[in-house]
Amino acid sequence: MSRFCKENIVLLKRIEGALKKRRIRSARHEAETLVRHFGGMDRIDLFTGKKGVSPRSKRRAEAALRARVRGVPLGYVLRRADFYGRPFFVNRHVLVPRPETELLVEQALEILRSGKNAGRHLRILDAGTGSGCVAVSLTIERPDCRITALDISSQALKVAARNIRFYGLEKKIRLVQSDLFGAFGKRQKGYWDAVVSNPPYIPSRAIAGLPPEVRHEPLLALDGGRDGLGAIFSLVDRAPFFIKAGGWLLLEIGAGQAKALAGKLKESGGYRHFRFIKDLRGIERVLIAKISSE
Repeated sequence: MSRFCKENIVLLKRIEGALKKRRIRSARHEAETLVRHFGGMDRIDLFTGKKGVSPRSKRRAEAALRARVRGVPLGYVLRRADFYGRPFFVNRHVLVPRPETELLVEQALEILRSGKNAGRHLRILDAGTGSGCVAVSLTIERPDCRITALDISSQALKVAARNIRFYGLEKKIRLVQSDLFGAFGKRQKGYWDAVVSNPPYIPSRAIAGLPPEVRHEPLLALDGGRDGLGAIFSLVDRAPFFIKAGGWLLLEIGAGQAKALAGKLKESGGYRHFRFIKDLRGIERVLIAKISSE
């Protein structure tokens, strides 16, 4: 075993041990990720000793470990997170992209590629864009669509702009600072073909009981009000005005919210039909609602 290989494994085991003490479930995977990220190496380099971790990189990895054991999300520590097979820059001003939101993108793409929508220059609104991962993913997969990404947070929009630049999509995605539909007036009636959103949906009373990692994320992007449905109901109420007849509203929602949301949709009268899509855990996670014809 080479000297580099021994040093790499010693560092790996030390980081893994510290993470296990904090009961971090994927301690081994995270330890490998930290060593590889700060050491600038792949798994082959790590375990064959073709490359070692420099003293400076080791200090950076250990500083990252200290942040991680304090509960800082791994995405913030690395300043990146993967979403829909692509890397995105993230920081404390945006949510770390989650696998559940990939389901939202999958369902949106299924609609955008189906039937008469295929090949059309559709107008899509990503409401509450955060890191921009949804808008970027949709644009890459459907480059013929015109996407507007909005967020109330100016800091979140800076993160989204960075990711949009990284993928060279500055001419494809328009950024707007706004609270949901606040930036749009009567001239935008029936303007959008689809609105896609991952709104805040955690009940206010549940925030204090969230895992430490989640409590490091921006409250504005998490807190959905008393029952978690504040932003969701606002979108449901206002979407039929801004989405054209026959268009679509797609929302990520929280566990146990589908029943109340179904009642709201029926009461609204602005929707032709709707359905919920379950995630891998069997939770009704994505709402797909079609706007009524005029």
